Amino acid sequence: MGHEALNDGSIEKDAISYGGFEEITAFQKAIEDFGWKLEIKQKGAGGYFNCELLFRNHKYNLHLYLKKIAPGGRENRPSEKRIQFGGNMDRRGFDAVDDAGTIRAIIGVYGRETYEERIFCGWDINEWGYNEGRAFNCFIDIKAIGDAFTFGMAKHSSSKNQVSYAFKKDFLIYYLFTQNLLFDEPAPPAPAQFANVLIPLQKILYGPPGTGKSTQI
Repeated sequence: MGHEALNDGSIEKDAISYGGFEEITAFQKAIEDFGWKLEIKQKGAGGYFNCELLFRNHKYNLHLYLKKIAPGGRENRPSEKRIQFGGNMDRRGFDAVDDAGTIRAIIGVYGRETYEERIFCGWDINEWGYNEGRAFNCFIDIKAIGDAFTFGMAKHSSSKNQVSYAFKKDFLIYYLFTQNLLFDEPAPPAPAQFANVLIPLQKILYGPPGTGKSTQI
């Protein structure tokens, strides 16, 4: 057992993790709650889904690697969470060409048995693409997930400076379309007590219709 997040943002120690849900169902519901449509075209090994993401007359090819968030597996790190990928995973998402009509993403889904709300976590697919033919883990700290319950979206940086994000469904479309910026640009300075939380600033937000710009504001 490790630490788990409660939906008030607090952390429950020595708790049992929960995986009694379908991650693709949670992802699809979050997408469609905001007026988008997700059509699953193909499913491959290692949590890979090739999908079409649709909104009115806009269509995007989504290469999605989707897993449930699980305990990190190291007893001395009870706050560590991860998703795992095997060496035989379908690599079409890693090998796909980045263009205006293509989205590539690694997403983890976190849930607790006592409530329906899910937290989504994201990692930079460009950073993990070198793992061809090898099993690997993408890690995030449970505190970032707790902060996402409280603030909507939070950032985590590991001891190796590997960045990940945790966020509510309200930010899922926004994340999919802005992840290159989120991973390439440093986060704005924040007070020490909110070091891992994305503090709202005055910004110009842009992107396709329905990507959560108004929610961000």
